[in-house]
Amino acid sequence: MRQRVKVLTAPNGRKALEVLDKEVPALVATDFMMPLMNGLELAQAIKANPDWARIPIILLSGARGAIARSHPELFAAVYDNPFRIENVLAAVVETVGAQRRS
Repeated sequence: MRQRVKVLTAPNGRKALEVLDKEVPALVATDFMMPLMNGLELAQAIKANPDWARIPIILLSGARGAIARSHPELFAAVYDNPFRIENVLAAVVETVGAQRRS
């Protein structure tokens, strides 16, 4: 059975925090290299907020994946480009499903 999802977008990390102020998603997928606030800084800001700390974060990046992997407390998964979208989608389904069961 397919589930419907709602996707929220933001052009950079700071705008992503503004989106989170309005609606808390089941998961955040982000790039590492973004203007104004990189993916690591975004993940740190999310985890520092008690209202958002339980949101799993998946990083998709063409660079800096090693930096993200050195922070397993921040990221549920890290995918380096090129990645197989099927693997990312499977991780999203698994991560969101596990969160809903807990």
